[in-house]
Amino acid sequence: MHTNMKKMMKKKTTRILTLVPACLALMLTACDDKTLYTHAQLYGSPLAVSANWAGRTPTADQLTVSIESLTPGIGDAPSLSLSATGTAETTLPEATYRLTATHPADHLALDGSLFRLDAPDADGLLPQPGPLAAASVEASLTAQQPNLISLPMRVLTRTLCLRFVLGTTDNADIAGLDVRLAGMATSVTLDGTDRMQTEAGPIGLSLQPEAPADGDGNRVAYAATVRTLGTHPRERQTMDVVVRLADGTAFHAEADASAALRALNAQATDEPFTATFRLVGAGRPGNDVHFSIGPWEEVPTDDSGDAGMVVE
Repeated sequence: MHTNMKKMMKKKTTRILTLVPACLALMLTACDDKTLYTHAQLYGSPLAVSANWAGRTPTADQLTVSIESLTPGIGDAPSLSLSATGTAETTLPEATYRLTATHPADHLALDGSLFRLDAPDADGLLPQPGPLAAASVEASLTAQQPNLISLPMRVLTRTLCLRFVLGTTDNADIAGLDVRLAGMATSVTLDGTDRMQTEAGPIGLSLQPEAPADGDGNRVAYAATVRTLGTHPRERQTMDVVVRLADGTAFHAEADASAALRALNAQATDEPFTATFRLVGAGRPGNDVHFSIGPWEEVPTDDSGDAGMVVE
């Protein structure tokens, strides 16, 4: 019996020794298959950012998106480079952020949340800014969940087309028109709601003859287009018009354009906003010539072919 017990113990020991390597191999295999996550993977918030132009043409090919943390203890994130029609991706800690999209534009500088025009030229006229759009939103990001943010781009510049319509007799001796338009904005906030944080300034336009429209040979128009930051809401927009005649003489006419430009700032795009006026001349060169300006109104053409009138 004692011999049998020894044989049985030897068999059990052999079985145990045989199982140990198999268990070790299984444990090692399990360790190899285990996925180790980083802190960022466990608590990070995947973020995808794009620009929403609402069907408008982008004002730049590339945007810079700054990311400011609004959560105490969480730092700001590096800026993203975003294609105007593409998507930029990153991963951030779970927090609340302010995302601001901007891009460079000629003669404009961003000062905090305010875009400012460069200084006026030697004649005191404001420079013409390049096309500009921006967006700023706040967003709370959730960890381990896709966070998709579409930035609503707001166009901040305004394009003004200024036109003066003349009858054929008024136009006979006019070589050109120069307009100095005062009361224009020199700054605008990121959200486009405030144009009053800096003083107003004037812009200058040199108007050239337009080609007459079909069937409209009885009138001539002079026009010029300029990009601006819009009108200054606390100032009146006044025009000083220099009428240059073919003989080299020049005459001044003044008018208040505030009513005609009232809707300029409300434009949602940078498409031209047209303000049309009627310029009426009286007299002949050397015989007390003078000019007056009034709003232009379309009225039915009468027998004389006159399709406009000066509204006093």
